[in-house]
Amino acid sequence: ADDNLKQSTMNNEDDDSTLGQEPSAGANDGAGSQPAKARKGRRGGRKRKVEAESDDGEAPELTTAEGQLAMNPNLTLEQATNEAKREYHRLNAAKSRARNKEYVEDLKLKVVSLTSRVKELEQEVAVLRAEKELLMAGQQKPQ
Repeated sequence: ADDNLKQSTMNNEDDDSTLGQEPSAGANDGAGSQPAKARKGRRGGRKRKVEAESDDGEAPELTTAEGQLAMNPNLTLEQATNEAKREYHRLNAAKSRARNKEYVEDLKLKVVSLTSRVKELEQEVAVLRAEKELLMAGQQKPQ
């Protein structure tokens, strides 16, 4: 029982040491890492090219930690997982923007169509009112 406890404690220490090293390694190496203040406010940054996913398996899947590690083996597992999440959200945001753009374009077409329909109906109403006036005037004369 003591051996199992020691082994599980050693496994936990291994996991903790990896997690403990990640922030300091990323902050101290200076290669590609940015200070926390520089990372703040990434919204509106440079636009990234969204590539279609290929079925041939040549390019690694960047929305998985494994794909991120294949592209950049210097990342820790946690960093790769975070980058994979960012890539996943970036792709979904791009898809959402495309859907919204298409939706807005459809709405614009609908507005044009309905505006022309309103004009047609207003003209028809004007014609019917004119006919009504003629009929009303014709009914009043014989009396």
